[in-house]
Amino acid sequence: FVFIGDDGQADAEVAEEMLALGLTQSSPTETSGSNVGGTPMFAFVAIHAVLQDRGFAVAVQDREARTQRLRRTYPPLFDEVAPFPRCSGGSEERHRFFYFLDYADLAVQLQEAGWIEPGQSQAILRAVRRDRSPDLTELVERCDLRSIRSAIDARSRSADEADEIEHEALMAASLALPDVVRAHIQLAVPPLGTYAVALQLLAVHGRDLRWPGTKDHPVPMPRLLLRDIGSIPQTPNVTSDDAGVVILPWPCAALCRHGARTAIEVHGPHGAVGRSFVVMDDSVVAARGGTMAEAALVSLCDCPNVSDPWGDLLISVRWIADKD
Repeated sequence: FVFIGDDGQADAEVAEEMLALGLTQSSPTETSGSNVGGTPMFAFVAIHAVLQDRGFAVAVQDREARTQRLRRTYPPLFDEVAPFPRCSGGSEERHRFFYFLDYADLAVQLQEAGWIEPGQSQAILRAVRRDRSPDLTELVERCDLRSIRSAIDARSRSADEADEIEHEALMAASLALPDVVRAHIQLAVPPLGTYAVALQLLAVHGRDLRWPGTKDHPVPMPRLLLRDIGSIPQTPNVTSDDAGVVILPWPCAALCRHGARTAIEVHGPHGAVGRSFVVMDDSVVAARGGTMAEAALVSLCDCPNVSDPWGDLLISVRWIADKD
């Protein structure tokens, strides 16, 4: 058997009793590991260092002292009396007591001590990385294309090791990805010599606004507002001119800075009618200078429903270079 517990409870206090189960001693008054014999019931005991509001439940010096004391009292098992052979790759003694910060830390310690194989340790580390990565459901709700693609790619690499809940989240995000893509204007990186990118509004078809209007029902030109909703501090907003053109200096912090997330909002006579998102992209479908791009309009809330867009907008893209 093995036992894994927390030091924020009574687990650490009973660890010594568990390590002693199945062992015999030549003298009941002695606790030195040199006189311990028999086959232990527990191969090893691992205690998690619990982090509380004001710090660790057990100070680092106390954890180190307990580790040293228990490892002296219950020394490493010799291979000939261990319950199963040493795993390959282990370079340290087969300790029976471990204090760990998280499961990644424990996996490394157990592999070094020869309790688990290197491949098993790597599988645990991949699982830890999956657990620490952003929640796919939240990314879809936020309509964050760049993060969704990155998370799907990372999870797909170890999908065969994922549990049922992880598989369901990955499948749901993959199914939602086309809707998320449609809510984004994907721009190609401009060539050298480009000092500005111009985005010009060509058409808006929304629930509350259709522009251009007709001869009988003219509609004022909407305003575009390019806003950084991701980074802190946020970059300044940029508003379109009377011709519906947004001029972005290149390179543009709102599009290139780490953590930035750019939305382009459409504002009509009675307020905002929706927004799309803008990302830099290196795929063949990315809009380049002299082309047009279409994107779905979604609500301005933090969690827009991308499967039920408010409409769409059409823009043209122009790269402004020195020769212009």
